[in-house]
Amino acid sequence: MFIGIARFTLFLNDQPHSLKEKRSIVTKVREALKNRMQVSAAEVGLQDAWQRAAIGVACVSSDKKVAEKMLDEARRLVESFPQVEITEEERDVDAW
Repeated sequence: MFIGIARFTLFLNDQPHSLKEKRSIVTKVREALKNRMQVSAAEVGLQDAWQRAAIGVACVSSDKKVAEKMLDEARRLVESFPQVEITEEERDVDAW
């Protein structure tokens, strides 16, 4: 069994003026990851920053290449949102 994890640090291009506006954007991205892919996703950092966010993604697979592909697809899905830009990415796929 392989576990893939990724952390995407995002810059919000729309320049939200409140945490409520920020949460609206981050929630759309997080829910899209959960609903369109077989991954878990959560906001994992920078909760008090208005124009930045960190989203964590996790997946499980029986094949390492499949787990890596799932994380690649998660990145492409996040990049498809014009409101956000990925500024940093950390990822790892490990056998368990």
